[in-house]
Amino acid sequence: MSVPWRVYQEKVADLFRALGFAVHIEGDVVGARAVHAVDVVATRTMFGVAILWIVECKLWNTAIPKEKVLALAQIATDVGADRAFLLSESGFQAGALRAAQKSNITLTSFDELVEHARPDMEEQQLAQLGRSLHLLQRRIYDEFDVSDYSGESERVGRQESPLDLLSIVFELKTIALPHAQAGEFPLIVGTIGSRYESGASFIEGAEQSFTRISACLDELHSTRQSALLLVQPKICEFTASVKSFLDATEAALDAGADVERLDASLAQALTHMKRIGKTADDLRTSLGRGEPRRALAAVMRLLIDGPYLFLADPQKSREQWIEMRPKVEVTLARLSALKSLYTTGLAPVVPYTVQSLC
Repeated sequence: MSVPWRVYQEKVADLFRALGFAVHIEGDVVGARAVHAVDVVATRTMFGVAILWIVECKLWNTAIPKEKVLALAQIATDVGADRAFLLSESGFQAGALRAAQKSNITLTSFDELVEHARPDMEEQQLAQLGRSLHLLQRRIYDEFDVSDYSGESERVGRQESPLDLLSIVFELKTIALPHAQAGEFPLIVGTIGSRYESGASFIEGAEQSFTRISACLDELHSTRQSALLLVQPKICEFTASVKSFLDATEAALDAGADVERLDASLAQALTHMKRIGKTADDLRTSLGRGEPRRALAAVMRLLIDGPYLFLADPQKSREQWIEMRPKVEVTLARLSALKSLYTTGLAPVVPYTVQSLC
């Protein structure tokens, strides 16, 4: 014969399973200070975020006192539970009700939980969807330079451009989500060609899109890590060539009336100039589009408009050079710092100094 309180636990567990949770009955949950035995432990991943709910089932003949609420609150805090439930079929004392106010603890009977669980669950899922879509949108901006509209756009996954991915996230977050939260169905999301008749179907579709776009970004991240092995040496080679060219040009300026020294310095500068052109062509192909390629173009523009012309000027001015060389070095430092873009997806914030070069 089944023990009534155990049947009660099973009913509660079955409800949370129906809501999509992985459930453990009488599970041990590790907290910051202790390991706690909990009647029902419900976990799931919601838009990339792990969710933990804990449930205590009290099939008593008397109302539940405040002490049980406070004890559950301590456990919830220790284990980092997102929500905690205290179930009772005999009600709760006034002190217990007050203790649960303005907390993440829900006091309820089983029938009340059944009535409110799915709407409450949808409300939480939609709120989490908004937070997750915001982070995903930020990640797309970080992984791609979506402001670079020139030429062919970088594509990932199923031949989608960053703007394709961004438009999906934008429509889900900014247009569709507020309608879903207001219960306005049917709801059509044009960027993915889907129509949703309920909150549950919208959440399922949005989670599929979230998972797919996250996978696309993971694929891009992995590809960029592989590309780093090729790009980093090329950036360092280009940087070294530019530094050597600048040194040779300055040596020509310092040569003064020493014709032999001047000719040797000019010959070295021309050799490095040719090497700069070759390595710049290689880099231009490897970098793709975006900030690193623009940084390369900025270095080349400064070299052509500055030191290259300066080198050919028979009336070289040291004052001009003192102003010219640091500008090239600062821009070169920016390109060198962007090597890490291929590992992190983020352009690092670093001081643009000569010391940050390769």
